[in-house]
Amino acid sequence: MSTADFRDTPLSYGQRALWFVQRLAPAAAAYNVSLPARARDLDLVAFRAAWQALADRHPALRTTYPAPGGSPVGRVHRQLPVDVAEADASAWSTEELERRVVEEADRPFDLECGPVVRLRLFRRATEVVTLLSLHHIAIDFSSLAILLEELGVAYAAALRGETPELPPLTVTYEDFTRWQAEMLAGERSEALWSTWRSRLAGAPAELALPTDRPRPARPRFRGATRDLVLGPDLTRGLKLLAAAERVGLDTLILTAFQAFLHRISGQQDILVGSPVPGRGLPAFAEVVGYFINTVVLRGDFSGAPSFRTALARMHARSEEARAQQDFPFPLLVERLRPARGASPLFQVFFVLYQGEEERVVRLLTGQAGTTLELGDLRLEPWPLVGRAAMFDLSLLMSDAGDRIAATFQYSSDLFDAATIDRLAVDFVALLEAVLVDPDRPVAALPASHAHVVLEEVPNLEQSQDRAATRRALLERQKSLRRSRQRT
Repeated sequence: MSTADFRDTPLSYGQRALWFVQRLAPAAAAYNVSLPARARDLDLVAFRAAWQALADRHPALRTTYPAPGGSPVGRVHRQLPVDVAEADASAWSTEELERRVVEEADRPFDLECGPVVRLRLFRRATEVVTLLSLHHIAIDFSSLAILLEELGVAYAAALRGETPELPPLTVTYEDFTRWQAEMLAGERSEALWSTWRSRLAGAPAELALPTDRPRPARPRFRGATRDLVLGPDLTRGLKLLAAAERVGLDTLILTAFQAFLHRISGQQDILVGSPVPGRGLPAFAEVVGYFINTVVLRGDFSGAPSFRTALARMHARSEEARAQQDFPFPLLVERLRPARGASPLFQVFFVLYQGEEERVVRLLTGQAGTTLELGDLRLEPWPLVGRAAMFDLSLLMSDAGDRIAATFQYSSDLFDAATIDRLAVDFVALLEAVLVDPDRPVAALPASHAHVVLEEVPNLEQSQDRAATRRALLERQKSLRRSRQRT
């Protein structure tokens, strides 16, 4: 290959971290981003041409990650064909097709040789099941939302045999990497580092989760998922409470999740990781690449606070963390040097997807009733069972308006499915209790379904309307019992 066919560029801090993780566990699929979908009346030639047009447009889709001299770089190719393969699945059973899709989704990437984009097309009698897989080093969910919007334009153009008319790209991921390096070499980096070092001083090394087995010596990223949906009443109540407290819905649910972790672990100091956009400047808003950063949100349950007090504490810390989000999480880990054997800084992850990202996540997770209309292209969900876990436990939520979909993603090395089933039901019970009385002490919130909300009714004697409160409590418990029977 001639050097005229590519150029080498530095990696961002986030990309370097992913590269080394992949080097440590080359067979793991924890950082595969896979988008399965069902499409009817799909023109396969136009669909392939559309994805190639996007790869030609976005350098991130035609970058490989070799390590000349032992240090990884981004090798941006002038032109790189998308890895496309088709299969005739018309004679396969649904079970066989599902197995093949999962097999392809879990196939590891070779970052050094690439490509880091795969397109698999499974043809059936009346439809095509498409599977787009990318390594996280090239993409984040915001970037995936950008690609899907452009895919509709590119597909329509390919149907006409034309080149898609998309606005020219004036900045690239390489510009972001350069900006990040300059920022980290300046005074602002020292101020960010000083703040994070202060906020995480004295943090516990691990969270004492009620696991079924001890953590293995080396992470294997083997995982599973448990899905649930918060119904309209609970969703509406959470949104009303968030509005009344003047906090984001994500902050409210995060506080409840941390309160739940506090109750099941017995620890007052709760660290949870959460993603932030990490794009640095508005100029990078439309660039495709791996921008997402992680911040550590530290819940404080000292002094037996009420839920409302804990929420105010977390709101202040969340606002501060987002203001400091440009400091790369891998660099934070590198400088803080967590204790050997412990997961870096946190073992539990939380995110609430909203807006465009929420639409993408619904498709990614195969939620029924989700359809993505992209001009002449219509994509419907295809279920893909989660089989990898980056953390001990993650709560991944998406705000679909009248309902909130939730997924508990967990390490199957640590937890049994039955344990996660109980935790999921118990977390819903805690949310219900928070809505009944947000001034209730966190220590009195239910931590398991053995401590249902009704057991705390005598504590409500100071209520101005005890009868109304008790009726509301009874109705909520009946609803909760019905939901448990359904699960």
